[in-house]
Amino acid sequence: MRIAVLNPNYNFLSGPRSMHRYAEVFINKYCSDILTYEQAQVYKGDVIVQLSGRPDLFQNCPPKEFKGLKVVHLMDHVFQVNRTNEKLKENEIDYVMCYNRHDLYDDFFKYAYKEYIGKVIPVPFGFNDLRFSSKYPYLERKNKVLALGAVNPVSDPLCIADIAVYAAFYKDEPFTHKWRRMLSLNERRFESIMDSLLPSYPKTKDFSYDIVGKYNEYKMFTSGESIMNYPSVKTFEGMACGSVLVCSDHQCYKDLGLVDKQNCLMHSQYDLNSFEEVVLWGQNNPEELARISEEGINLAKERYTPEKIADYLFTKLTEL
Repeated sequence: MRIAVLNPNYNFLSGPRSMHRYAEVFINKYCSDILTYEQAQVYKGDVIVQLSGRPDLFQNCPPKEFKGLKVVHLMDHVFQVNRTNEKLKENEIDYVMCYNRHDLYDDFFKYAYKEYIGKVIPVPFGFNDLRFSSKYPYLERKNKVLALGAVNPVSDPLCIADIAVYAAFYKDEPFTHKWRRMLSLNERRFESIMDSLLPSYPKTKDFSYDIVGKYNEYKMFTSGESIMNYPSVKTFEGMACGSVLVCSDHQCYKDLGLVDKQNCLMHSQYDLNSFEEVVLWGQNNPEELARISEEGINLAKERYTPEKIADYLFTKLTEL
């Protein structure tokens, strides 16, 4: 099978700080050709994939003249929804890649991309193994849960023109990261079990700390899925660093191979009391928690390195 990649953005897809380094591995390992849009129009191979997102831009959407399998990564699919749909339809794109089974769990995707329900290839973030690893003895770490990540509003004023459809759909939800916002409002309640690096809104992000060091400093961490029900990149990064993931019991995590008290700790979704009970159990069961940490590392290494995700993507394209 001859696979080509269209206009890869190597600055975005490669290097120790990329969240998408699997794409670099995939290109190097499985792709026969790298194409411009014009070259793609006359390409004679079997598959063209676009891995850099923004299919609303014509040069990032495989052309309809190519009659093989055309696959596009939507990435942050809340941007330029109408234009993206136009290009997908106009260029006869067969499948879209997303961070999760958005066609099963994401109400916004099901509303905005109806024609791609059943045509989603889930490609989880995984972790960049050039950067994230367990470096600090587990038993010497702080016996608390670390809360971290962005706390973005749905109607983000910095990009409201690009996300108008998304903002209108979620007009009654103030925050994309609902769980992180709930935790940030309850930091005092949880001060004996949780340390927070969550920004205080209207600040939405904090890049001032060494995230690898922080994962290695704590026995547990939590970040949470967005209101679109897909696990963030921190899910995989923290596990790779040996911190035990404390997540909700939503199916999006179970699809990843996560099992409560086997390789993570799960609480009821959006339930602060359940979250507190789960973290307290972890604090009071150090030997079990250490075992769960090891199983989390094993899962991350066995399934979510750039190499493993690249192999998985190749297998999915072969099946299609």
